[in-house]
Amino acid sequence: MVGLSAAPESATSDANLPVWKRDLVLGLDPRHTETLQDSNRAGVTFLSNQQLLVYAVYRNSEELSSRESPEFASPFRLHVWTVDSQSGDVQTHNEWKTRVHDSAVQVTSGGVLVKTGGIVRLYLPGFTEIRNLPLTWPLEGNAQVSTHVSPTGKTFVIDRPLRAPNDRPWSNPGYNHLEVFDAASLKTRYSWSISPQLYGRYSISDVAVVHSPTTGRTIHSARFGGSRWDVIFDDPSRTCVFDSPIAISDESVVLHHCKDLTVITSPGVSYSLSIDLGSSRDIQKNVCEAYAGSNGDKTTVALGSQVIALSLPALKYKAHFLTEGRLCLTALRVVVFDLAHKKQIFTVNLNPVPKSDYDFALSPDGSKLAVLNDRQVAVYAMPSPM
Repeated sequence: MVGLSAAPESATSDANLPVWKRDLVLGLDPRHTETLQDSNRAGVTFLSNQQLLVYAVYRNSEELSSRESPEFASPFRLHVWTVDSQSGDVQTHNEWKTRVHDSAVQVTSGGVLVKTGGIVRLYLPGFTEIRNLPLTWPLEGNAQVSTHVSPTGKTFVIDRPLRAPNDRPWSNPGYNHLEVFDAASLKTRYSWSISPQLYGRYSISDVAVVHSPTTGRTIHSARFGGSRWDVIFDDPSRTCVFDSPIAISDESVVLHHCKDLTVITSPGVSYSLSIDLGSSRDIQKNVCEAYAGSNGDKTTVALGSQVIALSLPALKYKAHFLTEGRLCLTALRVVVFDLAHKKQIFTVNLNPVPKSDYDFALSPDGSKLAVLNDRQVAVYAMPSPM
């Protein structure tokens, strides 16, 4: 049977050990594992404080793939399990045809967004009823689209990156067409195009888009429906590139850069919290997993509280005699901050280091952290910051 392992493992009461953990059997043909490397192949998100959603893409070799649409003859399936977050017991299982890349599951206040390639659907909790999205353009299986949800879950955006007609495409910077929805009513709040192209380095609040240009030295914000980018943070003295900014409310944004977590409370006003990077003993000897940047650029916020989690990779450069050197991932930690108390409250070191699939999520009240590490899911209880 394709799915979660038969029973979760319990853990002791140690604060940094999981409440439970269990294997996620990916069921992929080993001959295809190298070609299926993709950060959106599996993930976790909380449906509520009591329920965790775990999703993964599987290959079904009995069917052929369609390049036109995920709805016809696709050998790939997006599987979604609803799991009791306290015990790890599986409650429900659903599946959809999908493409090999770009599958995702996100929770809003109005239901669950399920993205299979270029198709986006909104389901009510329980996945028993689908809600139609009133898009101004058709969603197609081979389209490139992304979805973003505000920290409150009340607003979500469907984004389609485009390029204007141009006989010299290399000189065309492109733009994004954004459709902003009210998650409860599904009414379209805004539908407009914005430039320059965002390239995924952005998040949304209930009123604006927050973006970090590819230069990574400033943070910009644009109100929904508008075209003007306002600089809300600028620190040219920083020597490292910012991660993608994460809106945690309509007023506040967090970003990880260098050894700090910076919280922007209003344009030009911010404070920084030092990050405890842990011990060098966490670095695993003789480990050199491929690193493409996605492992170091993950941040998540609890839906109903000021608790955030972010990943901290440890990297080294491995030189090769005959080929070009590469960055290696030697350790990976997830740290959790309580912003109300301006305090780091939890750190977990992922061992072994993930080879491909990796994700984490906080429960809406910030009391639990779920971590997906390749084929294993674990849930941790967050300690009190006091």
